[in-house]
Amino acid sequence: MSVQTFFPAKTLSKCPYALRPRGAQQRRARGRDLTKPLGGYRSAHFKAEASSCERSVDTSLAGTHDRLRRRECLTLLLATGAFVEEKASAEAPPPPETLTSPLGVRYQIISEGSGDIKAQAGDYVTFDYVLRRSNGYFVYSTTGSGSGQQEPTKFARNYQEEPVTFLLGEGKLIAGLEDVLNGRTVGSRVRALVPPEAGYLNNSLQPQPPSFGPKRELASHSNQPLFFEVEVRKVVSK
Repeated sequence: MSVQTFFPAKTLSKCPYALRPRGAQQRRARGRDLTKPLGGYRSAHFKAEASSCERSVDTSLAGTHDRLRRRECLTLLLATGAFVEEKASAEAPPPPETLTSPLGVRYQIISEGSGDIKAQAGDYVTFDYVLRRSNGYFVYSTTGSGSGQQEPTKFARNYQEEPVTFLLGEGKLIAGLEDVLNGRTVGSRVRALVPPEAGYLNNSLQPQPPSFGPKRELASHSNQPLFFEVEVRKVVSK
């Protein structure tokens, strides 16, 4: 390893010219003995510069040691953080299983209901829902708990909105949503990604946001997959 590689140029600049690689090469080329001390003023000047060089080298070595020490500590911290993250991931509960319905709707059952009646064609089902575009952009919620692109933490009632009620099998609901509501009980909570072919094939299909802004947003993206999160509130057999 060369001197230039180990020591920064700023440190070498403080060393006597005779000790620098280029200066030594020039003295050797002129036939001068590098081991022979310089005399007179040059000798005293050389000693002063040599002392300055020694201090600079010591400072550089100390700085290099500090940098290496910081690098070792940083490496240890990163390794520890990765271990903690890996351990936390190992202890976290597994994500819900992703299922696919006959209509191609991908869905997850977030929580099972506790009711005795499983919804089926001919039953009235009352449910809350949060509607988003497939990129997570919020469109509408019956609960008022969804805003921006943040995931609602719970279904908290907004007094300006109410859950919706539909008769399964009547043909008013979009097919993808009716598909995942079948077999659900009161308290069930489901997330579903509804493809366009199982979604809003026409403007009369439900559910529809009541206000103009969300309704226009839905109409503009009805040809794209839509993300629903629903929670069943009531199931009434006809």
